[in-house]
Amino acid sequence: MKTLLFILIPLLSFSQVQIGDNLIGNSDEGRFGASVSISSDGNILAIGEPYGLNENKSEIVGLVQVFENISNNWIQKGSTIFGKDRFSDFGGRISLSSDGNILVIGAIRGEVNGLRTGLVRIYEFKNNNWIQLGQDINGEMHEDFFGRSVDLSSNGNVLAIGSGKHHSSSDAEGTGYVKVYSYDGSNWNLIGSDFKDESSNVVFGNQISYHLMDLY
Repeated sequence: MKTLLFILIPLLSFSQVQIGDNLIGNSDEGRFGASVSISSDGNILAIGEPYGLNENKSEIVGLVQVFENISNNWIQKGSTIFGKDRFSDFGGRISLSSDGNILVIGAIRGEVNGLRTGLVRIYEFKNNNWIQLGQDINGEMHEDFFGRSVDLSSNGNVLAIGSGKHHSSSDAEGTGYVKVYSYDGSNWNLIGSDFKDESSNVVFGNQISYHLMDLY
């Protein structure tokens, strides 16, 4: 069954009024609305559908759509953004910049060199479409669940990424980590060292809300 997403706004009377029509998912069991992010003015809304079908409706690759509120109607902004790998959970986590023109998408089972390390892909709205901004940012190890959480600064130049798991010979099993990156106009560059918790199975980085100041 396809998913409906309702957009509500609180009023001073503490009631809720729906903005525009319902937004409907693209695929049965696509998990439309599994992730959402909204611009600071509330007029641009990104919605993830991590089990959405590709353009040919033949494979589950995940997708993200962005909508803009125009005269109380949600109009799609640019083309649908599709994942590249099957069952990558692309769109399971997303984050918009303050102006709604930079979009971060996590794919915790994204494939890198045959390993499902997870990855994060960043897009910018330019020339009326979503264009990839910089390189893919990849996890370190198989089943890191890299991209399990993402948070973007208001200006879109600083990005925090959490990994729900991490397995290596030097870390306890399932510790997870958080990395922070800045964009230099061409590439995303790591800032400092990883944030970690050495305790086993704490799932560090599973959820983040990082206060990203616009320093870059």
